Amino acid sequence: MMYLGKWPVVSDRDFVTVAFTEKFGDDKMVIGVTDASDLYEYPVVKGKVRGEVLAGGYVLEKIDDKKTRVYYVSFSDLKGMIPQMLINMAQKNQAGIPGRVQSKMDKEGK
Repeated sequence: MMYLGKWPVVSDRDFVTVAFTEKFGDDKMVIGVTDASDLYEYPVVKGKVRGEVLAGGYVLEKIDDKKTRVYYVSFSDLKGMIPQMLINMAQKNQAGIPGRVQSKMDKEGK
């Protein structure tokens, strides 16, 4: 996974990750991602900073047939220097993803 910086003061990042899903009973599911640099030997891309996603993803918990509670979890080390203002902006964007998914599903009638 690679992120290209939109800001000239921040270097591009790359990550080696593995994604997974896990169900817990009938009413809970985890969709996650974690670092896989110890499983796969991918060289660091020249000019990129290798970050680590230690644990991240979503926990989905069924409330009833029409409602799901979503928890967002992110524990990453982006490595290098990133201004706190940009980190705050990125966190706000990430936290809004479930709402954008819900809006799209409502629009498509799902």
